[in-house]
Amino acid sequence: MAADEAVYEEWLRASNNPDTPADIMKNLQDEYLARQGKAEAQQEQLSSILDLLGYVPEVSDDSRND
Repeated sequence: MAADEAVYEEWLRASNNPDTPADIMKNLQDEYLARQGKAEAQQEQLSSILDLLGYVPEVSDDSRND
């Protein structure tokens, strides 16, 4: 996910720079949209699995420092 954010941020930086060549902008946009498509497909797979399970399992949040 961090790599996806990095691509998005690079795309934003390039968008704000009028000197960015069009081919680089197109490549960054294509990469961002491809990553979004993959994320959407993963979300759909997860949704299908949860529908089959019939519930949302409890998962510990490893990002918290208790």
